[in-house]
Amino acid sequence: MGIFVQSARIAAVAALALTINTGADAADITGAGATFPFPIYAKCGRL
Repeated sequence: MGIFVQSARIAAVAALALTINTGADAADITGAGATFPFPIYAKCGRL
């Protein structure tokens, strides 16, 4: 019974730790699209 209680406490602490919001927000992403075709787009724009 002691091992079960200890396991239950560890599980409860782990669940609580996973649900706490740390306040970290996602960064604002202002750009859109891929960067790898830029040279192709730039070359076509000069034609």
